[in-house]
Amino acid sequence: MPSEALHLAEVLTTLVPGDPEARGLAALIELSAARAPARVDAGGRFVPLAGQDPLLWNPHLISRAHEHLRAAHARGQLGRFQLEAAIQAVHCARGRDGTTDWPALLTLHRILHAIAPSLGSGVALAAVTAEVDGPAAGLATLDALLAEAGQHARRFQPAKATRAHLLDRLGRKQEAVAAYESAISLTHDTAERQYLEHRRDRASRQDQHSPLEGRP
Repeated sequence: MPSEALHLAEVLTTLVPGDPEARGLAALIELSAARAPARVDAGGRFVPLAGQDPLLWNPHLISRAHEHLRAAHARGQLGRFQLEAAIQAVHCARGRDGTTDWPALLTLHRILHAIAPSLGSGVALAAVTAEVDGPAAGLATLDALLAEAGQHARRFQPAKATRAHLLDRLGRKQEAVAAYESAISLTHDTAERQYLEHRRDRASRQDQHSPLEGRP
């Protein structure tokens, strides 16, 4: 349960107050919990981070997470949890100034993928690359990651969903619809499934109404 995770995270920081990664983990959990009320809309559909209303985020948890990050930073020992929490903190800064610092996020994601490479960190890096350098660059980064990962990536849902989104942004609607279908087949969360189905249906309608260029 989220409340139990929050409690255990705080307990851990009291047991090992000098461990920067314990602080980073606590910050990560608190920043994630802070955004929980905004993750689903009134109709029960998943709301991606970029579309969430910052007014629904919990300012107390965000403030507490920043305290942990400052304490971790003072130790001068960078680690995975601190980086992941720093990434979430940059996203949460949108609640303060209304903008997202994508270049800063790209730098953080590159560092994270360098020190703790995984399918998840690679997919996130591709998504942020798309925000800075465009969806074509993001898709190229993602496809290179998937080619390197091989069979291991075939059923990784975040990769499927991200690829569908990037294809959609590039106007490659037929491919996007197929990619959405693949992502939906791997999605077990009801709210996220409804969101992906909505995106798939919209891409399908746009494909049907696109000009029939080059056709007789």
